Amino acid sequence: MNEHIVNLLLEVRGKLQTDKMEMLGQLHDLEDCGMINREVIPEKPPKTIYSLDFTGLCNYVRQSQI
Repeated sequence: MNEHIVNLLLEVRGKLQTDKMEMLGQLHDLEDCGMINREVIPEKPPKTIYSLDFTGLCNYVRQSQI
């Protein structure tokens, strides 16, 4: 396999891992604010479902405008 292709694949894979960790951090922050709810379904592999909490979103907007 071409070394350039291997390096490109490693670069992309590393970026995806960094982006995934950043996104998960943002999801946890939104969950802490009460803007989203997280439901973990215990399967193999486990599934996580995120849903928007409109009450939490409205409360967050109100607090930010005070």
